[in-house]
Amino acid sequence: MKTAALLTLLALIFVASASEIPSEEYDGVESEESMEARSSETKKSKSGGHFDCETNNPCTADNAIKERFYFAAKKPGNFIQCSQFGSCYIMTCMDGLIWDDAVKTCTTPT
Repeated sequence: MKTAALLTLLALIFVASASEIPSEEYDGVESEESMEARSSETKKSKSGGHFDCETNNPCTADNAIKERFYFAAKKPGNFIQCSQFGSCYIMTCMDGLIWDDAVKTCTTPT
């Protein structure tokens, strides 16, 4: 029982520390200017680039509406996962695997 409580507490601490937007600045609604800026950045990257969460964030309202939550990251062993609310997370594939954007999963290199 203590182990489950500890894991829950650690998960809550991780989620709180992973937040990129300070809670006092985020009211759960993204401004139109911010969404438009990120949407134009996403369109630029579709021409062959990879994404990150800082300068080339794919987690736009348009992608969320179209249920697009996974994208190629700059490093082959990473991928971007978006929340339905626009949060962006850089995820890592298991050792020895790389992200395959065509099938939206980590696979063995060919």
